[in-house]
Amino acid sequence: MNDDIRAAVERLFSACLELTAEGKYHAFLDFQAHVSWVEVMVYPVGADYSGDHGKQRIINSRIAIAGWGVETADDIARVLSDLKGTTERLYGLTLQEAA
Repeated sequence: MNDDIRAAVERLFSACLELTAEGKYHAFLDFQAHVSWVEVMVYPVGADYSGDHGKQRIINSRIAIAGWGVETADDIARVLSDLKGTTERLYGLTLQEAA
């Protein structure tokens, strides 16, 4: 995995921790090693996870971070942009809650 992508995933994980710590949302980050994806899902606190919880999902972002489709400089730039955009969305929710 590219070192810049690794650092961006770490920032994304940090954003999930911070958003969840605010107490209004549950932010999940799943690393799917077999396909080299990360998936971020955000739900409001109090979401009912027993049923069709997809309807309650606020953010769902799946990003390939290595392997097929992440081979060229353009691919890496796209992945970094996607990771940054998702991280900013999480921090945007955090800022909304602080306001």
